[in-house]
This record gives sequence, C-alpha cells and structure tokens, in this order.
Amino acid sequence: MVTQGLVNTGFKKKTKLFIAQDPTQLVSILKERQRKIESILPELSDLYSTNNVRPKITYFEGRDGVRKIYDDILDCREKQVKQIVKARDHAIAVGEDFINEYVRKRVLRGITAYDLHPKSGDIYTAERGMENSKLKRFVRYLPPSVFYASMIMIYDNKVAMVSTKKENFGFIMESREFASTLGAYFDLMWKLGSTMPEA
Repeated sequence: MVTQGLVNTGFKKKTKLFIAQDPTQLVSILKERQRKIESILPELSDLYSTNNVRPKITYFEGRDGVRKIYDDILDCREKQVKQIVKARDHAIAVGEDFINEYVRKRVLRGITAYDLHPKSGDIYTAERGMENSKLKRFVRYLPPSVFYASMIMIYDNKVAMVSTKKENFGFIMESREFASTLGAYFDLMWKLGSTMPEA
C-alpha cells in the first residue's frame, strides 16, 4: 500500500508510523489499472482464439433452424464468403424470399460472395446463379456432378453446410484447419472453373 501511494510512513522517535492517505486515491489507481487491462484485451483475445483450437460444431434442424446459419455469416469478420451452391436446391431448402433478404443484407454489410455453381441444369439469372457486381457476387462454373448439398459456405475460420430440403438440416463447424483446407480446395476449383455456364 505504501508503494501504491495509499499509505505514507514516518517515524516518531524510533517507532515507524503508517499514515493513511486520501481514500479517493484508490479510485484513481483502480481506474488506471482498468485502463491498462482494457488496452491489452485485444491481444489477450487473439491469444485465446489461437490457443482455443478445439473444433466446435453447431447443428440446425428444419427450415427455421437452418436460416440461423445466415445470421452468423452476416457477422463474418473477413467480409467475404466462399459458397458452393446449387441455386435451385438452395431456394427450395430455405425459401426464395429469405435468400433475397439475405443477399440484400450481405451487400449492405459489404460482404463479397465468391460462388461455385453447376455449369448446367441450374438457375442462371442476374439475381441467382450469375455474376453480378452490384450484388457483390463473383461466379465460376463446374460440372454438376461435384455438387451435392444445396449450399456450403466458407468464411472466417468456419464452414457451414445447408442440406437439400429432403434431409432438411445444416451445421456450422468452427475449425481453423478445416476451414483452411476447404478454402484451399475451393481456390483450386475456382481456378479450374469456367466464367460462363453452358445453359
């Protein structure tokens, strides 16, 4: 307490005396400590995120449950999402109106979508399935045989999947390694894809 300035010392003859100081100094000391802790919180959070490596999986069931996945995507920090999508199956799984609202919110939040679509047998309009800079969407096309789920999304350190309406479920896996691996596969497929569909 002496070193913190809360107590002064003195001597009377050979006796050491401790003299209390104004207790309001304690408030100032606590505020200064709080300021120092707040200044290092971002670094502590980064250390926690780096060391907290156990994968986390959140499962969603039914249309209403699956729709919650999109709220998480809209909060992505990196402002980009890589999507492997069958537009027709996706619209059936979560609903056309819901997708339109999601795209509107995504654009407003400045999130760019990079989409891989089947090169034939799907929807190809300015609103869905085609590249559209106004909607912050860039597209490459691959053979239909590589598409199974209605939507796979890679963002931040997460991978989300939305099944077709037949299975009616989805999940988010939070794993840096898994997201990086799928992101690398996505980048390879992007380079192999064509810039225009066949249909």
